[in-house]
Amino acid sequence: MLNSSLPGSEGRASLSEAYNGARKGFIVDVNCGVLLLTGKEALSFVSRMSTNDLSVLNNQGACCATVLITEKAKIIDIVTIISTANGYLTLTSPGNAGAVKSWLERFIIMDDVQIEDRASEYRILMLHGSGMFEKFNLPSDLSPHSARITDKQIAFRDQLWPSAAVVMLKAGAEPAYEEAVPGLVETIRIEEGIPAFGKEITADVNPLEAGLGQFVSGSKGCYVGQEVLARLTTYKKVQKVLTGFIFADTDKRYLSHGEVFLSGRNVGTTTSHTWSPGLNTCIALGYLSTLVSENALEFKNDLLPVAVPIHATQLPFKRIFLNTL
Repeated sequence: MLNSSLPGSEGRASLSEAYNGARKGFIVDVNCGVLLLTGKEALSFVSRMSTNDLSVLNNQGACCATVLITEKAKIIDIVTIISTANGYLTLTSPGNAGAVKSWLERFIIMDDVQIEDRASEYRILMLHGSGMFEKFNLPSDLSPHSARITDKQIAFRDQLWPSAAVVMLKAGAEPAYEEAVPGLVETIRIEEGIPAFGKEITADVNPLEAGLGQFVSGSKGCYVGQEVLARLTTYKKVQKVLTGFIFADTDKRYLSHGEVFLSGRNVGTTTSHTWSPGLNTCIALGYLSTLVSENALEFKNDLLPVAVPIHATQLPFKRIFLNTL
């Protein structure tokens, strides 16, 4: 809705009201994939396959986000792993469980590791806002590193989106709730600078470019892609970074992806667009060259006859306008 068209003045007032409500709290289905890793070597195996230090998962109930990357350090997915009595539940991005499972199984040779798809056993929700936490009897200080596991649900604070919680409802547990408008959730995601799989998180970028450096351990043992990430860090060779972009005004043509230029030279690209009620203008996420040190940038896509000014800013956008809501 906010990501494909611009409302008129009356529509904006209505959307702004809905937006402010969503800002206070929302619930949305996220349809994550769910894999269960079992076997005596499951933890050591997934540790060798991903970027973060997973030693915390030796403790039942612990959870940890980590990134799966290729030998060239390109992203396969960012996953959250929960240590349970039955094995290691692994949440993948929506629609990516099959690819993650296939990737991991490529490396299982003599390891005592089994991987099963368990998505049918859960309904996965994202909660945003303390009022939504209360609906599921969750404390506002819910930990991102320790899951609350009951016979009906598994809940933890999302490490990628810290203001949100993830609730894995077990089959048969279906509390009543009103789901948020997806377009509003997408707008808030963009404002908060949260990268999304298939948009900012793709096989074209590495974790350092995508703002996932917090999930990359500099001290753990070897893992797939480690040498490439180490060289990028040591020799400061990260070529682009996840960035926020603000347009000077509102135009529905600004809601389509395009390229970013500096003095006619391509220095970036956009990946997610929306109209922000908080800023009353169009904003976007995308990637900008680390070599750019000035902000006389322009944006161009197939809908625009000429390039228009665009301003790059650090993320999240909410730092800019939070006090105006």
